Amino acid sequence: MPLHDQTLGLRAAVDDALDALVKLGFRYLNFPQWLEVRFEAETRKSRSHRIWFEGLVAIVGFNLCLVVDYFLINDITWLTIVRRTALVTPLSLLVNAIVRKNPPAWLREGSVAVGMFGICLINLIAEGHATTAPTLFGSICVLIAALFVGVVMRLRLAYVATSLTAMAIAGMASLATSPAITLPEAAVGSSMLFVGVGIIVIASHSLEREERKSYLLCLQRDLQAAQLASTNDALFQLSSLDKLTGLPNRRALEDRIALLWTSCATTGDTLSAIIIDVDHFKCVNDTSGHLFGDETLRRIGRLLPQALRARDDIAARFGGEEFILVLPHTRLEPAIQIAERIRNMVEIARFPTNPKDLTAATITVSCGVSSCSPRECDEWTRLFAAADEALYAAKNSGRNRVASHLCDPAAPFDSPSPMNSWTELPSDLPSTVNLPKPRPVTAYSCL
Repeated sequence: MPLHDQTLGLRAAVDDALDALVKLGFRYLNFPQWLEVRFEAETRKSRSHRIWFEGLVAIVGFNLCLVVDYFLINDITWLTIVRRTALVTPLSLLVNAIVRKNPPAWLREGSVAVGMFGICLINLIAEGHATTAPTLFGSICVLIAALFVGVVMRLRLAYVATSLTAMAIAGMASLATSPAITLPEAAVGSSMLFVGVGIIVIASHSLEREERKSYLLCLQRDLQAAQLASTNDALFQLSSLDKLTGLPNRRALEDRIALLWTSCATTGDTLSAIIIDVDHFKCVNDTSGHLFGDETLRRIGRLLPQALRARDDIAARFGGEEFILVLPHTRLEPAIQIAERIRNMVEIARFPTNPKDLTAATITVSCGVSSCSPRECDEWTRLFAAADEALYAAKNSGRNRVASHLCDPAAPFDSPSPMNSWTELPSDLPSTVNLPKPRPVTAYSCL
């Protein structure tokens, strides 16, 4: 499937997912499977780093709070501090180490959820529930742990709901079994704890929903940019090609020749140009019609790329019935050979005037060749002007032939050109077309 179509399909799927997320009530937030996999892959590293860093800050803060509590309030002993630190800190560091290794989502989210539930139980046991104050402090610890899981760590909703449900059950069990709390007080405390945990779950749902929405909006923006770039590339390709022949047009040629001119100037190589003109093209149009003239140009346009030798060679439509080949790193003699090959290819190709008619027209071309060194010549237009002068010499010498003219860097464009010689090379030069079987020929003899 073309890249443009893939981008369109992906963008439509993302639009649907975004629309579903906006309309979604309080339900499970997972994307479709393919999008969920992409979402996890693109956010996994940053999410693991964030959870690891926030967890590290929480570990340091927890231990500092115990020390400050001891020195300022002095309501706990060093033995209690050591017990809590010896239990909570190693468990927290273990979970943090797991998260830092950027594990899969189930291990990352699950280790934090299980670890925080374990820390919540440790705090409930450490506080105890023999009197009213420790029992209430235990409930507060449950709410703090729940806030940390749902709002600070922002675990995925399924893990938040599971972990917070377990914490709420442990907290309500502590209230219910406390000898210092009456049954009505335990019921009120449990209901408040349940409401608090429920609010945190709702907040967690909203936070994850906004995170997923933000991801979809960013993905939608990136896809729109990719689609726009793809469309611009397609439009640029269309604007750079000649619609009739499929070859690069004059605009694309001028863009490429500027780069090749600079490249040859840097390396000190020679740049050659061949201008090709269809002989008696007006007569061809008048005799066989403009549709046949168009087909003639199309077939020549298909033949010219066969004469190219390297990736940087250019075959383009120069305008009307004229074509041009630009050959970087090529001297005059090889360029003349290439021009002769093109002339020979076109002459032997034959152009049927009617698909139902066996008669065929002999179409010929004249070629003007020129070469120059960009280090010695200031503008590439001088190269084209010299090739054009050579083309006129070939036309004036009888057509269906190749003429060459060396580019004079000092000569103005309108100066009289020297006598141009044309050279027909041996007929046994290699050709890239297959010779057709002999057929009756209708030759154009218009002057």
